[in-house]
Amino acid sequence: AREVVAAYDVLLSDASGESALTGTLTLGAVPSSLHGLVPRAIKRLIQSTPQLHVRVLPGLSDELVDMVERGAVDAAITSALSMAAPRFRTYHIAQEPLVLITAPDAPEAAPDELLRTLPYIRHTRRAAAGQIAEDWLARNRIDVHSTMELESLETVASVVAHGLGISVVPDICVPDPVFASLRRIPLNATGRSLSLLTRADCPKAPLIERLMEEVREVVREHKETLKLD
Repeated sequence: AREVVAAYDVLLSDASGESALTGTLTLGAVPSSLHGLVPRAIKRLIQSTPQLHVRVLPGLSDELVDMVERGAVDAAITSALSMAAPRFRTYHIAQEPLVLITAPDAPEAAPDELLRTLPYIRHTRRAAAGQIAEDWLARNRIDVHSTMELESLETVASVVAHGLGISVVPDICVPDPVFASLRRIPLNATGRSLSLLTRADCPKAPLIERLMEEVREVVREHKETLKLD
């Protein structure tokens, strides 16, 4: 039955001499990727495969892994699994080191001093990125004065941009304009490994491979832009 579904899900047509991918791709994504990486990659994908319909569902990393496993999504952009699992196929997107984010006009000082003196905007521990930040604070024995706990990195970045506090977050590989405007202080910490996750037996492997090509190109283009600044 799975082979029959796959035949309808992904059609490979050679009428024009080139394989054209059609059908529907359901993609899960962590919220921090939805305002930069995901729309840019999907735009490129649809330009080359105009017959394709893409559906995007946001979620936290643990939720997205479950959705991939159940087949609720074909693939998900999420924090990398803590250990390899043969039932999944994982494509590395980017390593996002931890940074301390502040408003551009915030006081300048060493990161540990800022964290001990300024209000701290906490990213929910339910998110993989939030837990990574919590682990870093604990390892470095830094006590913060938390004034808010928020559900998404974009909301954290917005609150920080308005001067309401500071936060420790992954340095988003393709940020939105708000995140890009913040002062980002490196913390010399590994941070988050962002990956594209799919089931090893997913029948839409050709579509996912094409999506991953575009994701890599978007990340590469952003890195090139940073070199020019």
